[in-house]
Amino acid sequence: MKIYGLLITKDDEAIFAEWCREQLRLYDAVICLDGSQSDATARIAGAFAERLVYVHEREAGVVQKTDHGLRRVVHREIVRRFGVDNWVMCCHADEFCYHDPRKIAQEAVRNGYDQVSWYSLHFYPHPSELADWQQRVSLPLRQRIRHYHWNYSGTGLPWREDRLYRNGASVSWDETTHGSVHPHGTRSLAPFHPILLHYKVFTTDLNWYQANGTHTLYRSHWAENQHRTGLPFRVERPEDLFVASIPKYGCCDRLEDRIEQPWNMGEQYRPERRRALKPLRPE
Repeated sequence: MKIYGLLITKDDEAIFAEWCREQLRLYDAVICLDGSQSDATARIAGAFAERLVYVHEREAGVVQKTDHGLRRVVHREIVRRFGVDNWVMCCHADEFCYHDPRKIAQEAVRNGYDQVSWYSLHFYPHPSELADWQQRVSLPLRQRIRHYHWNYSGTGLPWREDRLYRNGASVSWDETTHGSVHPHGTRSLAPFHPILLHYKVFTTDLNWYQANGTHTLYRSHWAENQHRTGLPFRVERPEDLFVASIPKYGCCDRLEDRIEQPWNMGEQYRPERRRALKPLRPE
Protein backbone atom coordinates (compact mmCIF):
# COMPACT_ATOMS: atom_id res chain seq x y z
CA MET A 1 0.00 0.00 0.00
CA LYS A 2 1.29 3.43 -0.98
CA ILE A 3 0.50 6.46 1.14
CA TYR A 4 1.39 10.07 0.37
CA GLY A 5 1.33 13.26 2.39
CA LEU A 6 -0.49 16.34 1.12
CA LEU A 7 1.26 19.09 3.09
CA ILE A 8 0.19 22.76 3.12
CA THR A 9 2.55 25.16 4.90
CA LYS A 10 3.20 28.88 5.24
CA ASP A 11 5.83 30.58 7.41
CA ASP A 12 6.22 27.44 9.52
CA GLU A 13 10.02 27.35 9.35
CA ALA A 14 10.30 27.34 13.16
CA ILE A 15 8.93 23.78 13.28
CA PHE A 16 9.27 22.57 9.68
CA ALA A 17 12.56 20.71 10.15
CA GLU A 18 11.24 18.91 13.22
CA TRP A 19 8.11 17.90 11.32
CA CYS A 20 10.21 16.54 8.46
CA ARG A 21 12.50 14.57 10.78
CA GLU A 22 9.60 13.02 12.67
CA GLN A 23 6.81 12.65 10.10
CA LEU A 24 8.29 12.10 6.63
CA ARG A 25 9.14 8.49 7.47
CA LEU A 26 5.42 7.72 7.75
CA TYR A 27 4.89 8.28 4.00
CA ASP A 28 6.24 7.02 0.71
CA ALA A 29 6.57 10.69 -0.26
CA VAL A 30 5.15 14.06 0.74
CA ILE A 31 4.19 16.86 -1.66
CA CYS A 32 4.64 20.20 0.11
CA LEU A 33 2.93 23.35 -1.15
CA ASP A 34 4.51 26.39 0.52
CA GLY A 35 3.10 29.92 0.65
CA SER A 36 5.92 31.49 2.69
CA GLN A 37 7.27 34.92 1.86
CA SER A 38 10.86 33.98 2.73
CA ASP A 39 12.97 31.11 1.42
CA ALA A 40 13.54 29.61 4.89
CA THR A 41 11.11 26.71 4.38
CA ALA A 42 12.52 26.01 0.91
CA ARG A 43 16.04 25.74 2.31
CA ILE A 44 14.91 23.27 4.97
CA ALA A 45 12.94 21.28 2.39
CA GLY A 46 16.07 20.90 0.29
CA ALA A 47 17.69 18.90 3.07
CA PHE A 48 14.88 16.31 2.90
CA ALA A 49 14.52 16.13 -0.89
CA GLU A 50 14.81 12.34 -0.93
CA ARG A 51 11.25 12.03 0.34
CA LEU A 52 9.86 15.58 0.19
CA VAL A 53 8.74 17.25 -3.05
CA TYR A 54 8.71 21.03 -2.57
CA VAL A 55 6.49 23.35 -4.61
CA HIS A 56 5.93 27.05 -3.97
CA GLU A 57 2.51 28.62 -4.53
CA ARG A 58 3.88 31.11 -7.07
CA GLU A 59 5.08 28.21 -9.25
CA ALA A 60 1.99 26.05 -8.88
CA GLY A 61 -0.70 28.13 -10.55
CA VAL A 62 -2.83 28.48 -7.41
CA VAL A 63 -6.18 30.00 -8.44
CA GLN A 64 -7.94 30.23 -5.06
CA LYS A 65 -6.18 30.29 -1.68
CA THR A 66 -8.80 28.21 0.09
CA ASP A 67 -8.64 24.88 1.90
CA HIS A 68 -9.87 23.11 -1.21
CA GLY A 69 -8.04 25.30 -3.72
CA LEU A 70 -4.59 24.62 -2.22
CA ARG A 71 -5.24 20.93 -1.70
CA ARG A 72 -6.51 20.64 -5.26
CA VAL A 73 -3.06 21.70 -6.51
CA VAL A 74 -1.24 19.14 -4.36
CA HIS A 75 -3.74 16.34 -5.03
CA ARG A 76 -3.26 16.81 -8.77
CA GLU A 77 0.51 16.67 -8.32
CA ILE A 78 0.18 13.42 -6.38
CA VAL A 79 -1.94 11.95 -9.17
CA ARG A 80 0.50 13.19 -11.83
CA ARG A 81 3.50 11.65 -10.11
CA PHE A 82 2.06 8.56 -8.44
CA GLY A 83 -1.34 7.79 -9.99
CA VAL A 84 -4.54 7.14 -8.02
CA ASP A 85 -3.95 3.70 -6.49
CA ASN A 86 -2.91 5.09 -3.10
CA TRP A 87 -4.00 6.80 0.11
CA VAL A 88 -3.51 10.49 0.91
CA MET A 89 -3.11 12.20 4.29
CA CYS A 90 -3.77 15.94 4.60
CA CYS A 91 -0.96 17.37 6.71
CA HIS A 92 0.12 20.60 8.42
CA ALA A 93 3.55 21.32 9.88
CA ASP A 94 2.10 21.98 13.35
CA GLU A 95 0.42 18.55 13.50
CA PHE A 96 2.07 15.25 14.40
CA CYS A 97 0.47 11.84 13.95
CA TYR A 98 0.08 9.90 17.19
CA HIS A 99 -1.20 6.95 15.15
CA ASP A 100 0.45 5.72 11.97
CA PRO A 101 -1.53 6.78 8.87
CA ARG A 102 -0.35 3.67 6.98
CA LYS A 103 -1.68 1.35 9.68
CA ILE A 104 -4.92 3.34 9.78
CA ALA A 105 -5.31 3.10 6.00
CA GLN A 106 -4.77 -0.67 6.18
CA GLU A 107 -7.48 -0.92 8.85
CA ALA A 108 -9.83 1.12 6.67
CA VAL A 109 -9.20 -1.13 3.65
CA ARG A 110 -9.86 -4.26 5.69
CA ASN A 111 -13.26 -2.89 6.65
CA GLY A 112 -14.26 -1.25 3.36
CA TYR A 113 -13.88 2.44 4.27
CA ASP A 114 -12.32 5.13 2.08
CA GLN A 115 -12.28 8.15 4.44
CA VAL A 116 -10.98 8.49 8.01
CA SER A 117 -11.67 11.34 10.40
CA TRP A 118 -9.00 12.00 13.05
CA TYR A 119 -9.28 13.27 16.61
CA SER A 120 -7.29 16.50 16.89
CA LEU A 121 -5.85 17.17 20.34
CA HIS A 122 -5.12 20.87 20.77
CA PHE A 123 -1.84 21.57 22.53
CA TYR A 124 -1.07 24.91 24.21
CA PRO A 125 1.69 26.00 26.59
CA HIS A 126 0.50 25.45 30.16
CA PRO A 127 0.99 27.83 33.12
CA SER A 128 3.09 25.11 34.80
CA GLU A 129 5.57 25.41 31.89
CA LEU A 130 6.02 29.17 32.15
CA ALA A 131 8.60 29.34 34.95
CA ASP A 132 11.28 27.35 33.07
CA TRP A 133 10.17 28.30 29.55
CA GLN A 134 13.56 29.74 28.58
CA GLN A 135 15.08 26.30 29.18
CA ARG A 136 12.16 24.48 27.56
CA VAL A 137 12.38 26.36 24.25
CA SER A 138 15.48 24.38 23.30
CA LEU A 139 13.56 21.09 23.59
CA PRO A 140 11.75 19.44 20.66
CA LEU A 141 8.20 20.73 20.34
CA ARG A 142 6.57 17.56 21.66
CA GLN A 143 8.69 17.68 24.83
CA ARG A 144 8.36 21.43 25.24
CA ILE A 145 4.53 21.59 25.22
CA ARG A 146 2.84 18.68 26.98
CA HIS A 147 -0.77 19.67 27.76
CA TYR A 148 -3.66 18.98 25.39
CA HIS A 149 -7.30 20.04 25.41
CA TRP A 150 -10.30 17.88 24.52
CA ASN A 151 -13.99 17.29 25.41
CA TYR A 152 -15.23 19.66 22.73
CA SER A 153 -18.60 21.25 23.54
CA GLY A 154 -19.38 18.66 26.18
CA THR A 155 -19.18 15.70 23.79
CA GLY A 156 -16.63 13.88 25.92
CA LEU A 157 -14.47 13.62 22.79
CA PRO A 158 -11.78 15.71 21.06
CA TRP A 159 -12.32 17.91 18.02
CA ARG A 160 -12.46 15.82 14.83
CA GLU A 161 -11.32 16.47 11.25
CA ASP A 162 -11.39 14.45 8.01
CA ARG A 163 -7.77 13.96 7.01
CA LEU A 164 -7.08 10.57 5.40
CA TYR A 165 -8.71 9.40 2.17
CA ARG A 166 -8.40 6.72 -0.44
CA ASN A 167 -7.45 8.19 -3.78
CA GLY A 168 -9.31 7.28 -6.96
CA ALA A 169 -10.52 8.57 -10.29
CA SER A 170 -13.68 10.03 -8.72
CA VAL A 171 -11.88 11.89 -5.89
CA SER A 172 -11.31 15.63 -6.34
CA TRP A 173 -11.03 19.00 -4.65
CA ASP A 174 -12.74 22.17 -5.91
CA GLU A 175 -11.25 25.68 -5.93
CA THR A 176 -13.53 27.63 -3.62
CA THR A 177 -14.56 25.59 -0.53
CA HIS A 178 -12.95 26.84 2.68
CA GLY A 179 -13.15 25.55 6.23
CA SER A 180 -13.28 21.92 5.06
CA VAL A 181 -10.63 19.26 4.43
CA HIS A 182 -13.07 16.68 3.07
CA PRO A 183 -12.53 15.88 -0.64
CA HIS A 184 -15.33 15.16 -3.09
CA GLY A 185 -15.90 11.57 -4.19
CA THR A 186 -15.30 9.50 -1.08
CA ARG A 187 -18.20 7.30 -0.01
CA SER A 188 -17.67 5.52 3.30
CA LEU A 189 -16.43 7.23 6.48
CA ALA A 190 -14.76 4.94 9.01
CA PRO A 191 -16.34 4.75 12.49
CA PHE A 192 -12.93 4.73 14.20
CA HIS A 193 -10.81 7.83 14.84
CA PRO A 194 -7.01 7.91 15.13
CA ILE A 195 -5.26 10.82 16.83
CA LEU A 196 -3.39 13.92 15.67
CA LEU A 197 -1.36 16.12 18.00
CA HIS A 198 -2.06 19.71 16.93
CA TYR A 199 0.28 22.33 18.40
CA LYS A 200 -1.88 25.44 18.22
CA VAL A 201 0.95 27.49 19.71
CA PHE A 202 4.54 26.64 18.78
CA THR A 203 6.09 30.08 19.23
CA THR A 204 5.69 32.85 21.79
CA ASP A 205 6.86 35.50 19.30
CA LEU A 206 4.01 38.03 19.31
CA ASN A 207 4.77 38.96 15.69
CA TRP A 208 3.19 35.63 14.76
CA TYR A 209 -0.20 36.70 16.17
CA GLN A 210 -2.79 39.39 15.53
CA ALA A 211 -5.38 40.29 18.17
CA ASN A 212 -8.92 40.33 16.81
CA GLY A 213 -11.48 41.28 19.44
CA THR A 214 -11.74 38.48 21.98
CA HIS A 215 -9.79 36.14 19.71
CA THR A 216 -6.33 36.03 18.14
CA LEU A 217 -5.46 35.29 14.51
CA TYR A 218 -2.34 33.79 13.01
CA ARG A 219 -1.11 36.95 11.34
CA SER A 220 -0.04 35.50 7.98
CA HIS A 221 -2.51 32.61 7.66
CA TRP A 222 -5.54 32.91 5.38
CA ALA A 223 -5.21 36.70 5.27
CA GLU A 224 -7.15 36.71 1.99
CA ASN A 225 -10.15 34.86 3.47
CA GLN A 226 -13.00 35.83 5.75
CA HIS A 227 -12.70 32.50 7.57
CA ARG A 228 -9.32 32.63 9.34
CA THR A 229 -7.71 30.34 11.88
CA GLY A 230 -6.24 31.35 15.21
CA LEU A 231 -6.68 31.08 18.97
CA PRO A 232 -9.99 31.32 20.86
CA PHE A 233 -8.68 33.92 23.30
CA ARG A 234 -7.01 37.32 23.13
CA VAL A 235 -3.21 37.51 23.27
CA GLU A 236 -1.45 40.74 24.22
CA ARG A 237 1.60 39.39 26.10
CA PRO A 238 3.61 36.18 25.71
CA GLU A 239 2.25 35.05 29.07
CA ASP A 240 -1.28 35.05 27.60
CA LEU A 241 -0.33 32.03 25.48
CA PHE A 242 0.04 29.85 28.60
CA VAL A 243 -3.43 28.54 29.38
CA ALA A 244 -4.98 25.90 31.61
CA SER A 245 -8.34 25.98 29.80
CA ILE A 246 -9.77 27.28 26.54
CA PRO A 247 -13.32 28.05 25.41
CA LYS A 248 -15.49 25.08 24.37
CA TYR A 249 -12.99 22.48 25.61
CA GLY A 250 -13.84 20.94 28.97
CA CYS A 251 -10.72 18.89 29.70
CA CYS A 252 -6.98 19.45 29.81
CA ASP A 253 -4.51 16.60 30.34
CA ARG A 254 -0.76 16.14 30.21
CA LEU A 255 0.65 13.75 27.62
CA GLU A 256 3.29 11.39 28.94
CA ASP A 257 4.31 8.37 26.88
CA ARG A 258 0.80 7.35 25.83
CA ILE A 259 -2.73 8.71 25.74
CA GLU A 260 -4.70 6.98 28.47
CA GLN A 261 -8.20 7.84 27.25
CA PRO A 262 -11.15 5.57 26.35
CA TRP A 263 -11.33 7.17 22.90
CA ASN A 264 -7.76 6.14 22.01
CA MET A 265 -8.38 3.46 19.35
CA GLY A 266 -5.26 1.51 20.34
CA GLU A 267 -1.52 1.67 20.91
CA GLN A 268 -1.03 -1.05 18.29
CA TYR A 269 -1.75 1.57 15.61
CA ARG A 270 1.10 3.84 16.64
CA PRO A 271 4.20 4.16 14.43
CA GLU A 272 7.03 1.75 15.10
CA ARG A 273 9.69 3.33 17.27
CA ARG A 274 12.46 4.28 14.86
CA ARG A 275 15.01 7.03 14.67
CA ALA A 276 13.93 10.30 13.15
CA LEU A 277 14.71 10.83 9.47
CA LYS A 278 18.07 12.52 8.99
CA PRO A 279 18.36 15.40 6.51
CA LEU A 280 20.49 14.84 3.41
CA ARG A 281 22.77 17.69 4.44
CA PRO A 282 23.01 20.17 7.30
CA GLU A 283 20.00 22.51 7.41
